[in-house]
Amino acid sequence: MKPIDQALSFRGYPEETRLFPPSEMQDRVDQAEAALISALQINTVLNRKAHQADNYGNLANLYWSQGLLTEAVSCYDKALSLFRETGNRAKTRKVLELRDSLQAMQP
Repeated sequence: MKPIDQALSFRGYPEETRLFPPSEMQDRVDQAEAALISALQINTVLNRKAHQADNYGNLANLYWSQGLLTEAVSCYDKALSLFRETGNRAKTRKVLELRDSLQAMQP
């Protein structure tokens, strides 16, 4: 079973209620991941740390939705470090909450 199917099944969405067939949904997830990684690369080159932090946070959310918990925690940690570096306390708190919730779910 693909991660997207696991994530949707976990949330209790029956296949007949999905907007896209599972294969198309996985393609959309792959496209979203590629776009976020591209944005991260651009923001890294431009040294836009706040944007990099947002990119890592969005990647973490995507990975979490796919059941890729280790990858999600890693991205949250990177976002957290960058938000602290830029002094964004509100986003630091939010990412901490998300990361801690996710870590509590891990075996």
